[in-house]
Amino acid sequence: MHHICNLESLEPPLSIALLGPPLLVMHGAPLTLNRRQVKALLYRLAAAP
Repeated sequence: MHHICNLESLEPPLSIALLGPPLLVMHGAPLTLNRRQVKALLYRLAAAP
C-alpha cells in the first residue's frame, strides 16, 4: 500500500505575519478583519510565547 503525502495539507489553516504590515492568511487566502479590537487581540495572542 502506498501513501501519498499532500504537502498542501501540512500548511496550517491560519498564518499570521507580524513583521512588517500584519497579514492574516486562512487556507491560502488573505483574511480581512474589520474590527480593530479583534485584530489587536489576535496579534497579541500570536506574539505571546
